[in-house]
Amino acid sequence: MALSGHLTKGLEILSAKHGMGKVRGRGLLIALDLIQPTGSAIVGAALDAGLILNAPRPDTLRFMPALNMSAGEIHQMLVILDEVMAQVVQ
Repeated sequence: MALSGHLTKGLEILSAKHGMGKVRGRGLLIALDLIQPTGSAIVGAALDAGLILNAPRPDTLRFMPALNMSAGEIHQMLVILDEVMAQVVQ
């Protein structure tokens, strides 16, 4: 459960930093609610940066990392996502 806590806490920090919504979910299946319908733009920019995300709705990002991810890989994902959000969410 340490990895899910690391991911959840990191997403909460990014959400507060970039004015996003609530982080919800359980384990490593986590969603980030977006205040604006920027999901597809974030997914596209993330893919260009080497990060695969899913936006099941325009105002929701879904995270489903592999169960064997390391804390370092989760940290790297959060760094990339921070950069992407800084570009997309103005």
